[in-house]
Amino acid sequence: MSSVWLITGCSSGFGHDLALCALKRGDKVIATSRGNVEERLVDLKQAGADVLALDVTADPTELESIAKQAIGIYGAVDILVNNAGYVLQGAMEENNAEDIQKQFNANFFGVINVTRAFLPHFRERKSGAIAMIGSRGGFMGFPGVGSYIATKYALAGLTECLACELRPLNIKVTCIEPGDFRTSVWKGDNSKKPARHIPDYDETAGVMAKHLTEDFHQPGDPIKGAQRIFEALKGEGFARGKTLPVRLALGDDSYGNILDWSARRMTEAKEWKEWSTGTDF
Repeated sequence: MSSVWLITGCSSGFGHDLALCALKRGDKVIATSRGNVEERLVDLKQAGADVLALDVTADPTELESIAKQAIGIYGAVDILVNNAGYVLQGAMEENNAEDIQKQFNANFFGVINVTRAFLPHFRERKSGAIAMIGSRGGFMGFPGVGSYIATKYALAGLTECLACELRPLNIKVTCIEPGDFRTSVWKGDNSKKPARHIPDYDETAGVMAKHLTEDFHQPGDPIKGAQRIFEALKGEGFARGKTLPVRLALGDDSYGNILDWSARRMTEAKEWKEWSTGTDF
């Protein structure tokens, strides 16, 4: 059955590849991006997508207007994918307050406001799927990208709560948590350098900064990743007949990290059981 997708952040990365995947599978796509979408999304438009300018950091009233415009194109939106965002690099102390606020505005509050703009439509129809593109950084920390990781932790928590609220309304919600994929996440305006450099962090945040210079050597194939996201949200392929998890690892590294993280937390919980328990009246 054909579905209508609205995907944010389609100028590159998973947003772009997922839009192409959905179009090739016969679905309708409303691709969005900041700026001049006629230029930034030209190949998606040529492939059959409708394109709309959408800045997730815009005023909520403007986002509500864009949502109504998007819904009016086909009369419905079945799948909303919150993909837009960027990475603020640097140790926490190297980031200034303004840059941290901007990071949260794009990666977290923007997702909230876009989702809220479409929720009345989803509630009215009592159906649909909402996906957040999170990160394996939503369940484990890395030095040198603390502000970014904090937004992904927040996004994962939001997803879990939203899923509880919308499940009785037959609306699916999930947070896709990719590992390292060969996208342009560290390039151009997808990544921002820290406001200052503090040498004391060279052996921690500095190592991550060096790792980021090795972009496009990541193991993950974004086209394969986009195909998996499509199948999960459509309930096709491996996902056919399965309940969509609220949080879903994507990539060999993300899957392995979740297993390691879970084992470590279990070990710590058991080791500290005597300290943690016995506090009730």
